[in-house]
Amino acid sequence: MHLIGAFSHDLPHAEPPAHYRSVLLSPHDRPLADLVGSHAVSADSLSGWHSLRAATVGPGREWPGTVTFTSAHIDSLRALAKGEADLACIDSWSLAFIEAEEPDLVRDLFRVDSGPRIPTPAITARKSLGDDLVDDLRTAFADALADPATVSVRSTSPVSSNSSWTTTWPRSPSARIRPESGVQPGRSTRRGSPWSIASLVAILSE
Repeated sequence: MHLIGAFSHDLPHAEPPAHYRSVLLSPHDRPLADLVGSHAVSADSLSGWHSLRAATVGPGREWPGTVTFTSAHIDSLRALAKGEADLACIDSWSLAFIEAEEPDLVRDLFRVDSGPRIPTPAITARKSLGDDLVDDLRTAFADALADPATVSVRSTSPVSSNSSWTTTWPRSPSARIRPESGVQPGRSTRRGSPWSIASLVAILSE
């Protein structure tokens, strides 16, 4: 496939060019080491589950406590706010949106630490597209961000108001799919999600 490009965002825990970190949050004002092995709540995703383990026990390693999987980061935050869990890992983009829309949900939560530095999602196109069209797509994204006509629209978003565009994308982390989930048998519950995904184990580099 063709790499079209990626966005960089001017946000806390987002690190241009084209990187970001998730944020580990808890209802408890305690150091991260004290929360390892507690009850975690997580979206089953790179930014949620896999970043949480990479920041605590190591990529792909077994979580020593219990975990409830949710279908979205906002559901993980709701569980924390209700005192139903002790720790969650939320990507910085989602956190910015949620703080803007539902500030009461996160106001009393503590930012315990941050996850590993990982690339933002890349925008890609199928390999069969010609090079001319690929170049046109890259130019169109860049022009859209530079166009003053889009400023008023993007200014309403906590994420896209100060976005920049790059046509290169970092190759780390490398990732591979493994069947294990990193949860001890009998210690996982799943909320609001009728499916599970294989564990995406990220080899995260600084």
